[in-house]
Amino acid sequence: MSRRSTSRNQPQNSFDHVCDLLEDALTGGFRQELIETLLTGGDESQALARLRSAMGAHAFHTPSGGLALRPLVRDFDRKTMKEGFQVLKDWDGRAARFRKEIVAVDMLDYYARAGSEAAPVRQGMAVLLDNYFLYLLALLSLRAWDEGDANENLGRLESLLQALNGEGGGGYPFLETVEGLLWIAISNYHPDDGAYDRLLEKVRSLNEERRMRFALIGSPVLGTHLRWGFEAYYKRDLNLLRRDNFADYPWLLFSLATLMDRYHEMREAGTSVEDRKELVLALLNGLTSDPPAFAGTLPPALAAHAEEQARFSQLYHRYREDLLEEFEPFRPSEERYSPIAFHFNFPHNALKAMVGMALTGWPLPRLPLEAVFEDPEISEREGESPEALARILMAHSRANPEQIGSRRVMVMTYMPRTGLRRFRATVWGDPDPLAEGSGDGEEVGEVGGEVGVAAGDSPLQESGDPGERTDRLTGSPFQRGDTVEESELA
Repeated sequence: MSRRSTSRNQPQNSFDHVCDLLEDALTGGFRQELIETLLTGGDESQALARLRSAMGAHAFHTPSGGLALRPLVRDFDRKTMKEGFQVLKDWDGRAARFRKEIVAVDMLDYYARAGSEAAPVRQGMAVLLDNYFLYLLALLSLRAWDEGDANENLGRLESLLQALNGEGGGGYPFLETVEGLLWIAISNYHPDDGAYDRLLEKVRSLNEERRMRFALIGSPVLGTHLRWGFEAYYKRDLNLLRRDNFADYPWLLFSLATLMDRYHEMREAGTSVEDRKELVLALLNGLTSDPPAFAGTLPPALAAHAEEQARFSQLYHRYREDLLEEFEPFRPSEERYSPIAFHFNFPHNALKAMVGMALTGWPLPRLPLEAVFEDPEISEREGESPEALARILMAHSRANPEQIGSRRVMVMTYMPRTGLRRFRATVWGDPDPLAEGSGDGEEVGEVGGEVGVAAGDSPLQESGDPGERTDRLTGSPFQRGDTVEESELA
C-alpha cells in the first residue's frame, strides 16, 4: 500500500490523514490481499479468529504492507463520545449500557455461529470487512467539522464510500450517501439528548446544497421511523409520539423546512412538476409522520423552533392544493411501490439486517438502504426495485421477530394499507387527524424492548421465502416498550 499521507506531512491524527489511509485501503487490492493472508496457514475458523482480532485492534497486516488505525480510531472515538455519540458499539437496552464489542465484531461472531447457513468464507469475510470500514466512515462523518471545510470533508467521505462499494469488496452497496452514513452514526440510542441539538447546528452550518442533501435523506429516515413508532408502539397517540421523540422533531422540521424552501424556489423559477418529484416525495415522507406538528399548531417539541415551523407552515399552506396533486402519484397501493408504506424502528437495525442477510444466504437485492426511500419510476436505478428490498427486510424481520416479554414483534414492515392510512390523514388535513389516544396515558420510558408491526395490517407476500429459518442478529438495541400482541404476527 502506498502512503501518500506521509509525503504530505499530514498530522498523524488529522481527518485528511485518516482519509488517506482509508483511500489506500479501499481503492486498491488491499481487502482481497488481506483475506488471502488471513486464510493462509490455517482453517476457516482460524481465519475468522484472526480477522476478529484485527478488527478489535483496528490493525491489519499483509505481505505488502499494513493498516494501523488503532490510535486514530481511539482518538476520533473519544472525541465523538465526548460530544455524546457512540458510533462503533451498539446500545444494549436490556443491560442499559453499550456492548463490549464493536458492531463489526458482533457481526463477525454472528456469522461464525451461522453454521450451514453461512455464506462461503471468502464472501463472508469480504462482507464483514465492508461492514467494518462502513462504520469507520460513519464515525468520520461526525468528525467532518473538526478541521478545514466540512462540506469538502463530507465530499471526501463520499468518494471513500464509493470506493468501498466498488471493486474489491463484498459486492453489496449497503449505503451510498454520506448523509446515510451520518444517520447510521446517530440512530443508535445515545443517553445525551443534547448531542442531537448540537449536531443539528453543525448541519445547519453547511452550504445550501449539502443541507439539501441532508434534508432529502433526513426527512424519509425520520418519517419512516416515526410512522413505525406511531403505529406499533404509541397506540396512534400523537402526544405520546411527540413526548418520547422530542429529539427527532427539530431534525425533521429542519429537513421539511429545507425541502419546502427549495420547493418554493423551484416554483418561482418555473421548474416542472417532473423535476420536483424527488423533492416532493421526500417532503411527503417526512410530513406523513405527524402533519399537525409541522403544518398546524406548534407542539412543545418544537417550541424552540417556532420561526422555522411558521415558515414551513406558511409555505405549505400557500402551495397546499398543488402539493396534494403532486403527492398523488406516491399514494400507497398494492399495485406499485410507495416509500410511505415502509416502516422501521431505526435505520441502523435495517443496515444490520442487510449485512446479516448477505452473510447468511438470504436473497438480498444489491441495493443500498437509501433505495427504500425512492420511487422506482423516478429513480435512475436499473435491475432490482426498492420494493424488493423493502419486502425482504420485512421477510427477515418476520422470520426473526424480537421477543419482548410474551410478545413477538417486527421492526421492519412494508404495508401498503398502513401507508395509505397515513397518506389519507395527511391529505385530509384535519387539525389532528392521526391522534386516537387522549395523550394522558402512561409516560413511555426506555425499557428493554421495541416493537414494529403495524396494528390492523397484515404482511403481504414477501420476496424470497424465509420459511421457518431463524438467524437473529446479535445485540439489536431495542430501547422502548411493546404494544403489539403476538397473535398479530401469526
